Amino acid sequence: MIFFLYGPNTYASRKKLRELVEGFRVKSGSSFSIERFDAEERQVAEARAAIGSSSLFQEKKLVVVERVLSAGTWWPEVRRFLKEWGRTADTNFIFWDEDVGERYAEEVRELRVASEKAQEFTSPTPADVMRFIAEHPTARRQKLSPSYQTALIQRFGPDLWGINNELEKAACATHPEAPIGLSRQERPYVFLDALVEGRPDAMAHFFSLREAGVDDFYIWGSLVSAVRALAAFTAAGETKGAAASVEKGLRLHAFVAQKARRQAKRFTKGFLLDLYRDLFDWDTRLKTGGAALEDAVWAIGARIRESGTGRIGAI
Repeated sequence: MIFFLYGPNTYASRKKLRELVEGFRVKSGSSFSIERFDAEERQVAEARAAIGSSSLFQEKKLVVVERVLSAGTWWPEVRRFLKEWGRTADTNFIFWDEDVGERYAEEVRELRVASEKAQEFTSPTPADVMRFIAEHPTARRQKLSPSYQTALIQRFGPDLWGINNELEKAACATHPEAPIGLSRQERPYVFLDALVEGRPDAMAHFFSLREAGVDDFYIWGSLVSAVRALAAFTAAGETKGAAASVEKGLRLHAFVAQKARRQAKRFTKGFLLDLYRDLFDWDTRLKTGGAALEDAVWAIGARIRESGTGRIGAI
């Protein structure tokens, strides 16, 4: 089966892509297998090799190809195999692209014909943008004035990515229409401290890192490492020897280790181990495109905040 998602509204098409991937993941369970290719960075031969490989324990494979048309190099080869891939019983395909315009009109037509499901995500109208703002979680949690919503539209137009980022910043602020200013000099440890300590400004620091150009997977790796350190110190107990062993084993700077030991005292061993196990599920969803990093950060932060500020979790 072939799915084709394309068009200038990449916010909506990316959301749909995540939903499709997550749907396949849930349906496939433990046999879920996915291969992702960005046509601007990888060769079509790699995709053909991946499609040809299979496992006895694998029911179906999902292959996601981004920028299949706009990259310019994949289409001639993909075109040759479209009918064959469309009939492949054990592999599903999702082709995603941006605003390909009139330049690829014929290719779009061919790919639509070959696809079981094709969807164009056109540029949002002013009414679409207003609806997007009204349905955004920030707007549902906080009352946004008409003037603020108008200012968003005037500033960003149909750019839903920009509007979403501004609304996420507003959600972190004391007053919803006065978002916390983002720092271009943001540091990951500031965000991690805020998250671990359950502070409401954690998401503001997260988006500061984003605007400063810090890679998503670097942020995620730092978060996982921080939780792992907390869990390790809590499991090791209070003795100096055990703590020193954790510090050495994780190769932590003495100051970082001291801070992690202090932060770990807020939690029980059971809570941190459960949280660390949850990270494995989030890791799979993030790396397969089933979730966005902000989803994971929101969920983890909410779990910490909702657990309170004392010794939390169950032993």
